[in-house]
Amino acid sequence: EMLRSLVGSEMCIRDSVCADRGQGRGKSPGRLRRDHRADPAGGKELLAKTIPQRERLTCRSRTTMRGGRTVTERLQKILSARGMASRRKAEELIRAGQVSVNGVTASLGDCADPETDDIRVAGQPLAVREKNVYILLNKPRGYVTTLSDEKGRPDVAGLVADCGERVYPVGRLDMDSEGLLLLTNDGAFANALMHPKHEVEKTYDVWVTGYTPGGERRLAKPITLDGYTIRSPKVKLVKAEGQSAKFRVTIHEGRNRQVRRMCDAAGMHCTRLRRIQEGSLRLGDLPLGKWRYLTEAEVAGLVRTPGTSGTI
Repeated sequence: EMLRSLVGSEMCIRDSVCADRGQGRGKSPGRLRRDHRADPAGGKELLAKTIPQRERLTCRSRTTMRGGRTVTERLQKILSARGMASRRKAEELIRAGQVSVNGVTASLGDCADPETDDIRVAGQPLAVREKNVYILLNKPRGYVTTLSDEKGRPDVAGLVADCGERVYPVGRLDMDSEGLLLLTNDGAFANALMHPKHEVEKTYDVWVTGYTPGGERRLAKPITLDGYTIRSPKVKLVKAEGQSAKFRVTIHEGRNRQVRRMCDAAGMHCTRLRRIQEGSLRLGDLPLGKWRYLTEAEVAGLVRTPGTSGTI
């Protein structure tokens, strides 16, 4: 009974703290509080434990009033926004016990205030917020879309190493594919573009073999990939010579090797794939293997891409 009372007391206090934070009253969660329920066994009041400042606030208690300065966000979102890791990798770090907030090991679902909380990854303080960098790379074939590769294959990090900032790919482009690839250290921007609900359109030039008349109609049919039925892609036949053809294909999702698998389902084999547009951003005449910074207008155009407005 004593144990149940102690557990109930701590839960009561934590609920009170979260309610205060959620309503923006700003009461300090580091104060010592009393639970006024009596101990059934001895009739004595139990003194509750002191809760460390901002210890494990769940995201149900998240406060977002920036005017009042108290702002808590999901830890994985904070790490991603600071360029520490992708959101998925950040979740792995949290699960592995590598992330702490104010000296307390974090759990997945915890929140923190990146400006006032002591957030550490593997014991190291969270990096100071960098200036936001947005890069367009014309990725060549033969490069993996990662910052390092355990197999020692060339990676896109080496192609943009001279930008002076640690940037991450926005989405992926297969090793055998080429063309437009965005890289940035702005985690919120990257997540907004990659989130499936935003359906940012991507356009590719696609070269195939095994073409027969009507291949473009077969390619434009919706198919099921990984248990998900894709929306009908936009397909334009650019040219056809015998069994070889070139298409321009626009898709709304970003499934693994999606365009190549669409070609297979249509009875054709993709021999070359080049991404030429993502949202409002075009590859243009940027040389293969080179990169450039996005202009402010281009960044703003991506932010205004249907579905992403208001999320960045």
